[in-house]
Amino acid sequence: MNDNIVDAIGELLLYCIPVTPFITVPLMWKLSSQKKVVKGLLGLLFALILSLSLAAISFGIAARNGMGPG
Repeated sequence: MNDNIVDAIGELLLYCIPVTPFITVPLMWKLSSQKKVVKGLLGLLFALILSLSLAAISFGIAARNGMGPG
């Protein structure tokens, strides 16, 4: 794959990290049949897991050839 495409994917994943709670909390709210507090906490827990996964992938892409000038 072209390095520019891989860098763009890593940058996109990095920008998606703060958006994950806005996706997971309403999704959990609609799909879960638990109490309201549990729905919110489960949504935030899944958002944390998804954010950490996106961060790990994004930082892995950024550090694939070493960091800094060559």
